[in-house]
Amino acid sequence: MGRIHLDFQAWAFIRPHLPPPARTGRPRADDRRTIEGILSVLITGWSFQDLPRQYGTPTKRLPTTSPALVFC
Repeated sequence: MGRIHLDFQAWAFIRPHLPPPARTGRPRADDRRTIEGILSVLITGWSFQDLPRQYGTPTKRLPTTSPALVFC
């Protein structure tokens, strides 16, 4: 399966619901590319480690020490 690409309408719907970037610290990964990577995992069944490099690395957006990774 090829790259998942959000069209303009889908991105225009999602974008206002994302938090603004932090003013300090390291810049975060690209929001759109991150959402497209998450959708790829959900649609294809890939693990985050199996994602193509075009989506970036899984730990770039959310460190493994984050409590948000616990989905129990």
